[in-house]
Order: sequence, then structure tokens, then C-alpha cells
Amino acid sequence: MLGVVAAMRRTLLSCTSLARNGLMGLAFSALLTSGSAFAADLGITDAISDWLDLNHQEFAVLATAFALLGFSVVSAILLMRNRTRAARNESKLRAQINELTAQTDRLSALLFAEPQVLISWPAGGDRPRISGDISLLLPEGQSPQRVLAFGSWLPPDPALQMDRAVDALREKGEGFMLNLATSAGRAVEAMGRAIGGQAIVRIRELSGVRRELAESNLRYKTLLEETELLRDFAGAAPWPIWAKDSQGILRYANAAYAKATEARSVADAIHRCMPQEAAVVWDWSPDAELDQQRAGAPAAFAAARWQQFYPGDAYVDWWGVNLFSPPSLSSAATHDFLTEADSRRFPVMIAESTLRGASVHDPHAAIDQWFAPYFGLLRGTKGIKAFCYIDWDWRIYPQWADWGDARIESDATVLEFYRSQVLNTSGTTPWLSGGADRATARSVLRLAEK
Repeated sequence: MLGVVAAMRRTLLSCTSLARNGLMGLAFSALLTSGSAFAADLGITDAISDWLDLNHQEFAVLATAFALLGFSVVSAILLMRNRTRAARNESKLRAQINELTAQTDRLSALLFAEPQVLISWPAGGDRPRISGDISLLLPEGQSPQRVLAFGSWLPPDPALQMDRAVDALREKGEGFMLNLATSAGRAVEAMGRAIGGQAIVRIRELSGVRRELAESNLRYKTLLEETELLRDFAGAAPWPIWAKDSQGILRYANAAYAKATEARSVADAIHRCMPQEAAVVWDWSPDAELDQQRAGAPAAFAAARWQQFYPGDAYVDWWGVNLFSPPSLSSAATHDFLTEADSRRFPVMIAESTLRGASVHDPHAAIDQWFAPYFGLLRGTKGIKAFCYIDWDWRIYPQWADWGDARIESDATVLEFYRSQVLNTSGTTPWLSGGADRATARSVLRLAEK
């Protein structure tokens, strides 16, 4: 034991030069000047120094060496623990990255299972990200950014329509769905939505039933434009032109025909030829008026705008109104229209109505935003004598896909609310059930045939 102590003494003596130079002496003198409060500790220190045959400077060096050794051991232990923890976290994060990568690959495979192009603009950004099969729209070797030059793969009119729709999507968040024919003759569907703060446009080639439906829609629009041209031509022709249906009822006449038959107007000429059991309903859409107001038309002149199309009290039997969007149910224009009909003592028919912009699959939102205000309007307006609800799934039509599913029988909550509004407590209804499929309507509402 004495040999070990002697060896330690010799080692420590070799370090006393540092203390003599002032480094360790300064630390030791700081300990010595700590005051009488440490007198007991100094007594223990002196006893240990005497037992090891060390002076105070040598003992200070020994204590410093042990402190450094302890600090190094503790630091090494903490370092190893941190490295182990970091390695564990890194392994967990790598596993998550691999899982997310695999999920991304699966979603990409599903997304691009059919030829399509995706364009996304981040919120507040002007540089889009374009992915997908651009050969669907552009020749081989073209830059993906050329997809944004819609005129390079669309005819002029559809390209302008697409450009305006994309601008409205990015600036106002307005979604769209367009069926287009490319310059190469391909039928494509362009759909735009605002999702998660991004503006997303998806362009895909149509096939099968969707292609046939899109082509039918394009043919319908073409025929509609041609019909409007023919109608304008017939209206401006100086000789009488008219058309009757298979039952001999006059369905169309121009101004020359009205003049030749000494009628006061075209509406008067048609009204004269109608059978006694038929009634003329003059129909108006508040949604069209709201569109004009959003475009800047003054709301104060709403009545003046629809009155310019009114043929006159002598030529109509009912006033009709179409209700689709939730704002149309409570707009001032709708209220003024119903008030004017009541002042002229005309019964009002809700000629067309359907849940728009929502879905019965979110029943509480559908009831709160549409069905409750709708039936509130029916009960609160004494002049409304008839209503027609279009029970249909609009998602099957590309041009109306964003209207949603309006079939009341698709959700039990919506169906029960609808029944509670049209049935009495006895289970009968004060409304006469009409329509082309009366049996189906009564079956949905669970009404017994009378």
C-alpha cells in the first residue's frame, strides 16, 4: 500500500510545476479562502493529506484529476446513451420513410392507372407542378409546361373556356368540370378543384360510357346552338312560321304569325291555341339573377330584369320559380318575386327544385342548409300551391357532378325529415302526389294508395 501511495506521490509531484506556475495554486487558494464555514471540511482534507503523505498542492492536483476522470466517464456514458437513442430514432424514421414511399408509389400507381395529367398550384405560388402522361395532350418531346398553353392542344373556343375556368379556380376557388375535344380529336375531361390550399386541375381521357356521355353532351350543345340560330332566323323572318305538336297544339310561332292571326303577341297566339285543361306557367330562376349580381349587376334592379321577359298577366296562369342553391332559398330577389306574384293574385309553382352543392350523404348539413329552409319557405308563403323536387343523383352527369347526390331515399335521416315535412300526424299528406312516376313517389314516402 505504501508503495502505491509513493508512486502516486511521485506522479503528482511531477504535476506540481503547474501549481507553482499559479494554475492549481489559484484553485487551492480559492478553496482556502472560503472561510470558517468550511473548517470541518478542511480538517478532513488535512487528515487525508497526512495519511497519503501529500501536501495541499499535491492533494489539489489529485482532486482535480479525479474530477476530470469522473466528468469524462459521465460524459462518455451520456454520449453512448444519446447515440443509442439517436440510432433508435433514426431506425424508426427510416422505417416511416420507407412506408410513406411505398404508400406514395401505390397511390401514384392507382392515380396514373389511366392516362391523365395533374396540374397543381401551391397556395400563393405561381409555379405549377405538372405530372402524368403529357403525351395525352402534346406530341413527344414537348416540355410539360406547354400543357398550360391550352391553345396548343385545344381549339380556340375551348382553350379560352379552359383558361377562364383555371383563372376562376386560382383566384376565387371556383371548381369546374369541362368535357372537351382536343385538336387531335380526343375526348378529355378537365376537372378543377381547390384542395388543401392548392388549386388542382386533372385532365384525363374519357373512355367507355363516360366517353359516350361526353360526346352526347357535346352533340347536345352543338344542336342547341344550331336550334338557337334557327329560332333567331325564324323570329326575324318576315313570313309566318309556326310549329305544332302531334296533338295539334301550337308550340312555336314567330312575330309574323302573331301579326297574321291578329294576336297581340306571340304569347297571345300560343295561348289562344291551348286546350282549356292546360295552364301556362311563366318560370323564373333566382340563381340566374344571383349570378348576374355576383357579376356586378345592381340588386336594386332585379325586378326590372325579370319583368322585361314577362309576357303579361293575360297570358299566364301560374308563376313559377326554380330553387337550386341554398342562397336562392333566402335571397331578396326570391322574396320580392313571391311578393309580386301574391300582389297580382297568381298561384306560385316551384317548378324545379333540387339539393345543389351538397349531398344527402352528409344529412345534417343537407337538412340545415337546404331542406329546412326549403320547407320553411313552402310553409311561410301562402301563394305556393305546388312544388316539384327532382330526386336525382347529379354526379352521373359531368356538367352537374358538383351538384351532388339529391336522392332523399339514399339517407334515412334525410328521408325521415322530408316525410315529416310533407305528411300530417296521421301519416297522410295535404299535397297531391303527381309526376310521371306517381307510384314510385308514394312508395318512397311510404304513402298508401287512395
